[in-house]
Order: sequence, then C-alpha cells, then structure tokens
Amino acid sequence: MAVAAWIQRQRRRWNKPWRQAHLAAILLTLAALATGVAITWSFTHAHLIGQLMAIRVWHSALGLILAGLVAGAAASAAFPYRRNLLDWLPVATLLIVLGLSGVVLLYPAAMPVWLAAPALPVHLVASWVLVGWVVFHAARKLGWRIPFEGAAKAERRAFLAAGARTLLGAALAAALGSWLWQSLAGSSQAAAAGNWQIYSITGTFPNVPIPAYRLAVGGLVGAPRTYTFHELVALAPIQRLEPFHCVTGWVVSGVRWQGVSLERLLADLRPLPAARYLVFLSADGTYVDSLSIKELRASRAFLATAMDGELLPVVHGGPVRLVVPAMYGYKSVKWVKAIRLAATRPLGTWESYGYPEEAWIT
Repeated sequence: MAVAAWIQRQRRRWNKPWRQAHLAAILLTLAALATGVAITWSFTHAHLIGQLMAIRVWHSALGLILAGLVAGAAASAAFPYRRNLLDWLPVATLLIVLGLSGVVLLYPAAMPVWLAAPALPVHLVASWVLVGWVVFHAARKLGWRIPFEGAAKAERRAFLAAGARTLLGAALAAALGSWLWQSLAGSSQAAAAGNWQIYSITGTFPNVPIPAYRLAVGGLVGAPRTYTFHELVALAPIQRLEPFHCVTGWVVSGVRWQGVSLERLLADLRPLPAARYLVFLSADGTYVDSLSIKELRASRAFLATAMDGELLPVVHGGPVRLVVPAMYGYKSVKWVKAIRLAATRPLGTWESYGYPEEAWIT
C-alpha cells in the first residue's frame, strides 16, 4: 500500500503528456526487446522462420519510434526533472549506441566491414545493459534500497550485508548474462564457431569424406558430368578475400576463401539456351537454393573448398559449399552435392519461409 501511495504521489507531480510518453517509452522498449530476441535467439529463430523478415522490419520501426520519443521528451520544456538529467545520461548513451549500431545492421553493405562486423555484438550488449539500467532505475523510483548507495554511512554489519547482497546479485547477473549470451549465440541449430554462427536446417552436419565426395552437375547442359573433389579443385582454382553477411545481422570480415570458379565450370558444361538458373542441392537432403546466371556473375559467387588456409570444415559446409559474397548467407548453400541447370527457379528452403529470392545485401 505504501508503494502504491508513493507511485500515486509521483504520478501527480508529472503532467499528463509526460506520463503518457513515459508509459509509451516503456511499452516500446519491451516490444523492441521482444522482437530483438525473436530475431537473434536460436529457439525463437527456429520457430518463427516464416515471420523473421517482418519481425526485423517491426524491430527497426520500434527502434526509430523509441529514439524519436526519447529525443522529443529530452528536448521538451515540460521535462519534469531537469535537475536530474545526469540520471538519464546512461540511457541516452545506450540509446545512441543502439541507434548507431542498428543503422549499421540495416545497411551493412554501405558500411566498411570493420564497422559492420562488430555491430551485432555491440547492439546485443547495449540492449542487455539497457535492461539492467531499466531495472536499476525502476528500483530507485520505487524506493527500493540499492546496495552500497550511502553505504559509507551505514554500520559495519549493514555495510558487509549490503556488500554480500551486491556480490550475490553480480554473480546471479553474470550467470544470467552467460546463459543469455549462449542462448543468443547458439544451440543445436546454431552453434558458435569463432565469430560465426553455424546453422543447420536439419540439425545435422553431413560428413562426406573427401575420397567419397562427388559433385554431380547436369540438367539443361550439353555435357553433364560428375567431379571428384580433386578434379573439382584442379578445374579452375581461385582465391578470394570476402566478408560473410548473415541476414540476422552478424558479419565475419576478411574470410580467405579458396575454391573454384563457377563461370569456368559453366563453360565446360555448355549450358543449353533454355538454361536460366543454377539450382544447388545440399547433402543434408533438405536444403536447396538457386541463382540465375545473371545473379551468378553479379554476385561474385563461387564454390569454396578451403577457408583461411585449411580445407573447408564440415560445420562450414565442407568439403564443398557455395559462397555468394554479395548476398546474405542463406543463399550460400552448404555441403553442395549437386548442381542442376534449369529453365525455372525452384522455391528455395528459406524462400519457402518468406525470405526474398534475391538476397542482395542492402
């Protein structure tokens, strides 16, 4: 009852527009946090595949509205506690960091890779720090005692008790933060590997030994054939330094790829006039995606057989995967076992969940 009465007294000190803006900011923050978790957490990611693109748009819109609301409130003459502006400095800083990193995540192709690569980790850390600030701010406004606040004036026993509570709270926060980070970084479907997030639609990683590997290439071609791994590597070896962009926002910069030119492969196959698309099939038995011949040339696509000086690991799609540098990662089919040239484009795995067929990095 005492807390409720205190809240009522504080509410009466605020004018109505400010109370409404404050409530709107809280609701928008919760909505932005929920949509952000849906995009990045592997559990929700796996269950909301069909809605992820729309959720990403909503997340961006909520962030823009929240930033505008906070900026407007801060500039308003009706701001009720101008003497306590320092209290709002942390949240203002966090919102600026979130806004700038969000812009980088929206337009990664327009940013240098050194800036795009850390954008998602910075955005995630700033988000969870903001949650901590909101909890701390709410505790102060509700009159809860914050450990160590005024501890110098407390008795020794109270000081030690406050310290113990603080250490316990820090330990619990660290444990929660570690669990959240692991949840966001990966699960059975999205395991972490360095700066990479490793996804598998089936939850498995096909392990095809190099001596047993065969790449079957056919369809609308004049000279279909099957390549062993060593025949493929010897066909038209190339080396490329390219970043890798995931549609969820993370970027790996400066990947040193070794592989095979797809244009040279096409020339040997002699495509028929009706052939317009290359369809890539994965050894996992499920994943499929495609590129038009025009997209193939414009996107700098190639088949990768090695990465950073070593044979391509299984978790990265080895022994052979497609890499499409100018498009988001879901077009870069892993564990490629067959390529078919076709007159029409089949529906790709992620496209069947609502992702665009043309996945150009914006």
